[in-house]
Amino acid sequence: MAEKDWLCIRNRNQVPPGGFYWVAPTGAIIRAGNHDALHHKVPKWYEANGITLPDDIDLQIDQQICERVHAEYCWPCIANNRPLARAGRFARAMYGWLLTGVKVDGKLYQKRLAICSQCEHWQGEAKLGYGECKACGCGKLKLFMVKERCRLNKW
Repeated sequence: MAEKDWLCIRNRNQVPPGGFYWVAPTGAIIRAGNHDALHHKVPKWYEANGITLPDDIDLQIDQQICERVHAEYCWPCIANNRPLARAGRFARAMYGWLLTGVKVDGKLYQKRLAICSQCEHWQGEAKLGYGECKACGCGKLKLFMVKERCRLNKW
C-alpha cells in the first residue's frame, strides 16, 4: 500500500464500533481497552511469537481498524500532520515529559537520531535545521523524551 493511502485513527480516545482490536497474521485477535494499549500489545504479540515486527506496524494497526469502521473514525495519515493534531501530540508529550522529569541519556539519543537520520521520512534541514519527520511531524525534541516512541515504530 502506498504511503499516501494509509489511514489513521482520527480520535484515539473515541472507541470505534467493536472496540480496539487487531487480527494477527495467524488469525489471533488481540483486544485492548484503548488505542495506546493496543499499540503496546501488538509488538508484544510479535515478540512472544518470534515474528519480526514490521517497521510500519503502527500504521498497519490503524489501517486494519479503519478498514473495519465507518470513515468518520479515520482520515488519511497525512491529515494527522495538521498543525492542531501535531500541537495536541506535542502538548501530551511535554506533559508526560514534565511528569517523569527525566530525559534519555546521550547514547540513546544518538541511537534514535541515527535511526531518524537514515529514515526516508526524515528532513534534517527542516525546522531551522532541527529536523522533522514527514510522516508524523515530530522533531529532535522527541528524541530526548523517555516515554515517547517513533510513530512508525522504528525506535
